[in-house]
Amino acid sequence: LAAALAREAKLKQREIDMKVNLKEVTKKARTSHSLAETHATTLLEERSNLAASRAREATFQKNEVHMETALKEVTTKARMSHSLAETHESSLEEERGKLAAAL
Repeated sequence: LAAALAREAKLKQREIDMKVNLKEVTKKARTSHSLAETHATTLLEERSNLAASRAREATFQKNEVHMETALKEVTTKARMSHSLAETHESSLEEERGKLAAAL
């Protein structure tokens, strides 16, 4: 009888120990799960920020190409205007020369 009571007491103690262990494991699992959710959220935010950064970079590069094209067009027009102005100046000098010769 004493041996049976001792075995029963041992079994009850093992059951208590297992319940305590289960509570600790459950608590650690919840903490790990919460930490994993936090990391997942952080990763999603970082991916979103990276995507936004890449989109801004692409827009910047596209704008840079447009600005370079516009600069080339303005430069070409300025050269043409300068050349036209020189032609007009030359024509005016010829007309002044003819006018001076006629006077």
